Amino acid sequence: MHRLWALRSYVPHQVHTNSRPEEKRVVGQGTVLCPTCPTQRGNVVDKRKLINRCDIFGIAIILIICVCALFVLNRANDTEIQAEIKVRDSVVQMIALDEDKIFVLDEHPAIEFIVRDGRIAFYKSDCPDQICVRNGFLHLAGQISVCLPNHVALVIVSSIDDYSDVDVFLN
Repeated sequence: MHRLWALRSYVPHQVHTNSRPEEKRVVGQGTVLCPTCPTQRGNVVDKRKLINRCDIFGIAIILIICVCALFVLNRANDTEIQAEIKVRDSVVQMIALDEDKIFVLDEHPAIEFIVRDGRIAFYKSDCPDQICVRNGFLHLAGQISVCLPNHVALVIVSSIDDYSDVDVFLN
């Protein structure tokens, strides 16, 4: 028994056979700390890498998939979209969103619409709450803005009649 304690002071970096398991801490691959050894107490540097090659490869694959998904989704949104203006549930006007302009409806001269950069919005309205004006620009197929006091609806429709973006139809 005295012989092992004597060896401990001369060979501090070896695993001691008489150490209790609760006295040892595993730090890295093959590195065992013993709290009773004076040379191993305190500042031991863990030599494991924070990120290895497999982690970098996995992150690169995920980034490539995300970039490809963005290109596919943006390409799907490049279909020709138009705006329908409805008054009391009948389509009054179809507007192409390729030309910037401000226009009014013949049925409601107090309501103005603005088309800019492929988007459309209510510009001015005589309704008291102005929710339709504050709703902002619409540019995706299926978006709707409504001026309830004047019974005017602005609906973005796709030239391709697929309803893949629509979640719910309400009557």
